[in-house]
Amino acid sequence: MKFVQLKCPSCGADLKTDQKTAFCQYCGASLLIDDEAQKIDVTYRKVDEARIRENERKEAVSLKELEMKDKEDKRSRIGDLALLLVACLMIFLPMFLLGAFEKPDVDQIKVPASASSWVGENYEVVAQEIEAAGFTNIDTAEQADLVSGWIKKVGDVAKVSINGDSKFKKGDRFPRDAQVIIIYHTKKK
Repeated sequence: MKFVQLKCPSCGADLKTDQKTAFCQYCGASLLIDDEAQKIDVTYRKVDEARIRENERKEAVSLKELEMKDKEDKRSRIGDLALLLVACLMIFLPMFLLGAFEKPDVDQIKVPASASSWVGENYEVVAQEIEAAGFTNIDTAEQADLVSGWIKKVGDVAKVSINGDSKFKKGDRFPRDAQVIIIYHTKKK
């Protein structure tokens, strides 16, 4: 058999064949060749529908995979944002609740210790600590209740009050000019 040159009826590409069928490598068309009458005629053109369907199915699967990947990426981003939000809440909510973001009042001063921690300390030392914290209105008062001075000593703090509050805690805030009264033990007269 000899080679015959044909043109693809679908795309016009040159086809060479020595068989009864030819495939166009460009468009995928399949041609049957009739050589009964010693001449070559194209009897019909058969497009390989199976290949076309296979390619369409592959494209559909590929598109579906891309859609699923896109949805998964969106879910992942939403999950990441939710995780970031939870982490921020865990970090900043306690700080907010504890007042870390409050703008401190310049006229307010934090007490360096609780009222109960100063009881039994020397009143002069306590007065210096309170003054060093920034309080300006500090008064002392004697409480003449000691007989022997064995259990409590002269000068030991009996009570500290700021603006009448004797149960304040370390870190409580009071105005700079709040009245601070330090009552200390002395001997009975």
